Amino acid sequence: MILADDDYLTIARLMKEDREKVLFYIQKEDTKVGKRFAKEYKFPQWSYSFYTVPDSRNTYLIWFYALNKKEVIDNYFWNGSCLLLNSSDGKRYAYCLRPQKDVDTAEKFDSIQIYSGHFFSRYKERMKLPASLNEYEVMTTFFGRNILYFYGLKSDKVMKKPEKYKDAMAYKINDGVIFGSEQWLPYKNGQLLVMNNKTFLSNDILKENQKENVPSQRDARDTVMDSIFRDKVFKSLKIKR
Repeated sequence: MILADDDYLTIARLMKEDREKVLFYIQKEDTKVGKRFAKEYKFPQWSYSFYTVPDSRNTYLIWFYALNKKEVIDNYFWNGSCLLLNSSDGKRYAYCLRPQKDVDTAEKFDSIQIYSGHFFSRYKERMKLPASLNEYEVMTTFFGRNILYFYGLKSDKVMKKPEKYKDAMAYKINDGVIFGSEQWLPYKNGQLLVMNNKTFLSNDILKENQKENVPSQRDARDTVMDSIFRDKVFKSLKIKR
């Protein structure tokens, strides 16, 4: 079983061992969720469940998200998973392990994206989501709308105090900007990118000096959709239907 105190390399290795079983569970649930979404008229629609891998006893949040009816008809609605961990002080964390590829060198690598309960609280507050949504519905909404990072920003241009974080980072996503820190660790035959996502600013509350250094808003889902499905490295993000 993965523990919150485990080092990042151990967490990545054990999550990778779980991946096949997690994807099998997603495949099984996908058909049922798709049929339910197809009966709906009001969108977006989302669904989530929990899956505990029998051998490792690690528990994952499994989520499905459809922005509109067309995504359901075209079988393009999103799904994914994240490992749920509680730290020794009772704080909740979500870990996502994803295959990625450097856009300049085409080098493939894995990344661990870490989200705290504080991050999702800020997302809920700043996106003005209904107070009735529970933490897992907030997670599902975030991942469904922002499953892919859009592009990196110069942290010293958009962060008030980039020195506050070691290896500060800022990323533009569909709903706004993520702030946090990142580091590269030696990992098997390559490197592991560890991204600690600390907080979130929605597009509407970015300050003028930040807006000047953030590209104009575009919907990441539409602009990257075609390239994702042509690239084999992202196959595990989108299961075959």
